[in-house]
Amino acid sequence: LEGLVNEGRVTKEKGKARSYRLADSRGSDRPLQLVPLLGRVTAGALDIAAEDHEGYIPVQSRHPSDELFALRVRGKSMIGAGIFPEDIVVVRRQPAAETGEIVVALVGDEATVKRLRIRRNRIELHPENPEFETIFPDPDQFSLLGKVIELHRYLDRQ
Repeated sequence: LEGLVNEGRVTKEKGKARSYRLADSRGSDRPLQLVPLLGRVTAGALDIAAEDHEGYIPVQSRHPSDELFALRVRGKSMIGAGIFPEDIVVVRRQPAAETGEIVVALVGDEATVKRLRIRRNRIELHPENPEFETIFPDPDQFSLLGKVIELHRYLDRQ
């Protein structure tokens, strides 16, 4: 909790037990910005990556908006990580990520959202659903589009 306080996400009233509260976002140093929703990404087997600009979503982030994009999730391979079909993942463009992070990866011309693992210099893209297989991409065909930094879920899907 103290880490969240240091990041400004949570406040704590001094001298009181159980006084942690969500920080007021109006005073946040993270400005509200519009991030492009660029289409869909599969959470399952690899699928052709195609940009289909759907509009913009509001995001409060410390990262500049030109480093961010959003994708609507299709498939169920990441449900163990709490990422469900029709959720929207916000991705920070970056060419590398740490093992264990959730990423959007491109294998050839196909994209997927998976948990990245690097073992003995071998890239592995792990699903978070036992019904799906781990993907072992050829390093020459692999590139990282970015790391998932945020998740949006809309309960009313009209």
